[in-house]
Amino acid sequence: MSSYYPYYNTQPQKVVVVNQNTYVTTILSILLSLVILFVIKFLVSMLYDRFIQSKSDPIEIWYTKYGPQYKSIFDIQDVYRYMNDSQWEYELKSWIFDTKSMSDLPMNQLYDFVSTYVYPHLYRKVQGKNYNDGRHFILPRHMVESIQITNIDIDGDYETWLQDRKDRVTSDSATSKFEQKYNNTEWGSTPLEWRNRIAFWCGCETDAQISSFWHVDSGDGKGQGADKYIVAVGVSGLPPDKNRISEQTANKNWFGTLSDGKTLINPDNIFARYGISYKAAGLYYLGNDDIAGTSGGEFNTRLSMLTLLGLDEIGKPLPEKVLGGWVGYFKYFGSNPPGGLGPMERLFSREDTAGAATNPYITPCSKPKSDPDVGGIVGSTMGAIITCGFAYTMGPVGWLVAGAAIVSGSISIYKDATKTKPC
Repeated sequence: MSSYYPYYNTQPQKVVVVNQNTYVTTILSILLSLVILFVIKFLVSMLYDRFIQSKSDPIEIWYTKYGPQYKSIFDIQDVYRYMNDSQWEYELKSWIFDTKSMSDLPMNQLYDFVSTYVYPHLYRKVQGKNYNDGRHFILPRHMVESIQITNIDIDGDYETWLQDRKDRVTSDSATSKFEQKYNNTEWGSTPLEWRNRIAFWCGCETDAQISSFWHVDSGDGKGQGADKYIVAVGVSGLPPDKNRISEQTANKNWFGTLSDGKTLINPDNIFARYGISYKAAGLYYLGNDDIAGTSGGEFNTRLSMLTLLGLDEIGKPLPEKVLGGWVGYFKYFGSNPPGGLGPMERLFSREDTAGAATNPYITPCSKPKSDPDVGGIVGSTMGAIITCGFAYTMGPVGWLVAGAAIVSGSISIYKDATKTKPC
């Protein structure tokens, strides 16, 4: 009787285990590596900005020397952080350092203004002297209170002008009375006062010349019948007036310098120091009750100009907690000003191109220079190295993680190296 014995395969079997979580693990590893990369980059960049760059940055030195109390009100560095950092970096730094929000300011225009007109002309004293040179005249106070230069600013050109003015009081009483009438050192707010002051800065030397400098134009934009004044100098089609000064005289006195080629004829004319023409829209608004129909929802530019000067609509200093100066001026227009005449265009319009180009006080840069962000580059590099080391221990999956880290780090380094910097 035969027996049946079933056949058993005694060879060891190769067991294939299919891990259904492989893809999930890969994705999570890549995400984790990117998080590590960004965190390290952020921390290194933040620490570099806070403890290394801050010790040598011209803006930080400027605040420390000439107005540390104003930094808590408005920090110019926040403008650069807002424009150069990613949104999450900026918001996180603002939260950590409790810096002011920029959301209510027209940041693109404010950045252009700060990098072009403020940064190159931060106040600094002449070596060995107690005063500045004429080109470096902007103080922290001018950013948040008023742009008017006063004797508390220790401005060399202004102090010399002020002393000469005092000398004229004793030596030439007639000239002194004329100057005090039309160019008082205490600035007010009425349109008539500003029409007279602008005409004086342009070289008018008699009452008749002051009067003929402006022309009453038709229409006022308000629909209420108020007069609208325009600068008559250099305007064709107007009736001739023997008392009206020439455009050449006006330009020479507004932007002209003394024999040294550096000091403005009227150093108290803060608008000329910034390269702003007497024909700029903002100056027209100062000389009028209003232009452009505010009743139609348009901005009252005259009010914004008075804010720039640190004054309210009746000529009183702004309350302590109300921003004036340049920040107050830009803030007036909000974060998204309408097209056309924005805050920059109302001051730096096409009429003053030649004046700004030749003005010894202002050196606008046509294109902001680029300068590597050392903190950002070091942070990105360290983050990429550490995450690649972490990924290497993961086996084959690690190659994907390493690749993601290198690509992300390279992009971050490139962005940091090409951030826009002030000229």
